[in-house]
Amino acid sequence: MDDKWKDFLVNGGIYDTIQISCEDINDITDLLTGEYSIDLYCPVCKENSVYKKLPRDQNMKIRILALNRQNSNPPPPYYGEPPISQPVTKRHSIPEQKNKSEKEEAFSQLCEYGNEAPINFICSREDNTKLSIFLKFTTSKVIKIGQYPSPIDISSNIPSKYSKLLGPYFSEYKKSIVLHSEGYHVGAYSYLRRIIEYLLESAHQEAEKSPDWNDEGYTYKHFEDKIKLLEDYLPNFFVQNVPLYGLVSKGIHELSEDDCESMYPILKSAIDYTLDEIIEKKEQQRKKEETEKTISALASKYGKK
Repeated sequence: MDDKWKDFLVNGGIYDTIQISCEDINDITDLLTGEYSIDLYCPVCKENSVYKKLPRDQNMKIRILALNRQNSNPPPPYYGEPPISQPVTKRHSIPEQKNKSEKEEAFSQLCEYGNEAPINFICSREDNTKLSIFLKFTTSKVIKIGQYPSPIDISSNIPSKYSKLLGPYFSEYKKSIVLHSEGYHVGAYSYLRRIIEYLLESAHQEAEKSPDWNDEGYTYKHFEDKIKLLEDYLPNFFVQNVPLYGLVSKGIHELSEDDCESMYPILKSAIDYTLDEIIEKKEQQRKKEETEKTISALASKYGKK
């Protein structure tokens, strides 16, 4: 089986397609009925793992086209558990030396009915972690129509260090990354903007604790003016890069998918840098308080009496 099929399973987004023809019938047969593995992140193991395709007797009963059939009008290919009256035939890969008409007929039987097929995998480290990918076949392409767990849950390039800081907005952060990876760049920008707005509102809530803060008229001010008012409560990078919010908003309302795609890594890096600065500041504060507490304890124990 060509590596392009594994790449399609692993990296293809929902509704991504791959072009096919009757020449691909052997690879398609291997894809659906063969035994192989793919490399993906395991949300239970918390690391990249090998997912093994489940054998047919555990996974699904599938019949493509038996070339040695006894009649000229065989039933259509069947996906799922077959009726008792239709025992599952063994897998038949069509040899390259078979003539073209047989390949075309096999391909036609596979695609004629708009067949949909699940491919199930299990993590080699954790038996309870299963992955199911759902495909639909047409006469010209294979469509990835579903996946569970979702791409968000099995994405290894999402830094978990931001989960505590962002809280419920960490899911927005993950959605932005996944949408960008699947080609929905404008949609990815909408989640970036939510994160920026969350950071500003967090600073606003912190400012409200100060007796010197005046909240009058704050709600109606422009975003740039809010940043100026909250600059003592925001990361330096955030304050020094005021255009960030405007660029993200422009991407949502005006820019093309291509423009958003090219700008996304830069804008996301800016948000990551802001989040890193907040985390670093919190860690420095934690170390400071911990050190002061230790010094106080030592002074009580060994200080002058």
